[in-house]
Amino acid sequence: MQIKWRMDGRWQTESFTDARAAAEFRTAVEQAGHRWPERWIKGEGWFVPEPAPPKPMFAEVVFGEKGYFARQDRRAHLR
Repeated sequence: MQIKWRMDGRWQTESFTDARAAAEFRTAVEQAGHRWPERWIKGEGWFVPEPAPPKPMFAEVVFGEKGYFARQDRRAHLR
């Protein structure tokens, strides 16, 4: 199944094997003003960003095995 629309005077197409996915894409194109929807990668689908890594907790930064006090302790033993 193909979805076709005109953008800036040129035909654009995207192919689907699933009718529901095609209908969702068609709706997204219409909502985007007959342009490629944001976060859509042609031929692949929706771009899903990688989740951000968790931010370290204060206690880990200060008291963890690679934290501030552990580094200072290692420096003290090296002298």
